[in-house]
Amino acid sequence: MELSAGEHLRRGADDGAEQPLNARFVVEEMKVGLRVETCDGSVVKGFVKSEGFEKMVKELMEGDKGKEVRKKVKEFADLTKKAVKEGGSSWRNRNYRVEKENEEAVAVSPIVNLPTLHCRPLAAIPLQ
Repeated sequence: MELSAGEHLRRGADDGAEQPLNARFVVEEMKVGLRVETCDGSVVKGFVKSEGFEKMVKELMEGDKGKEVRKKVKEFADLTKKAVKEGGSSWRNRNYRVEKENEEAVAVSPIVNLPTLHCRPLAAIPLQ
């Protein structure tokens, strides 16, 4: 299949079908965004007027809700930095997965000794 400029490959789901769910999650659950009002007051459908967009940008940059959003974003950023540092939860999870993959690779190919490696060499990937 060839694609030309401006075309995209559709994969079964309608483009943007998950956006209302994502918006709700960002605004209501994570509290790191603000909902922009639509012309018809709909949460899911409707067009956004420039006035409504301008109002939310001002609120985000200068208002109390914006302060809360920025505070929450900073909290998530700090948690993320801790997680990816050596010894953090993402670091530990990555090492655990690498160790498990190395154990599986050794079981498949006993010639390769991998437990001391921190990554999985291409030669150890089992062919299916």
